Amino acid sequence: MGIFKRKKPKLKKKKEDSREANPVNRKKIKKDMTFNEIMDRNPDSIEMLYNKGMMCMGCPFSEGETLEQGAAVHGLDADELVEELNKGISRE
Repeated sequence: MGIFKRKKPKLKKKKEDSREANPVNRKKIKKDMTFNEIMDRNPDSIEMLYNKGMMCMGCPFSEGETLEQGAAVHGLDADELVEELNKGISRE
């Protein structure tokens, strides 16, 4: 009978969204980061940027433009924007 015993298959645990499961992925925002990097690491920043008039999620410049460059184009102070974004992501 021992040769017919089947081992139970090991089930892989479902991984949670890596951003939620690992808070280390939530990187402090700096003004030299590109918009894609910011939105990738901190998805909650998308809404905050949108509320500032920055439609970054659909903008072709988001791949290479830094937060500082984008803030200048939109007439915003980059340091204030960084501070607001970092406060917003640290609340969660």
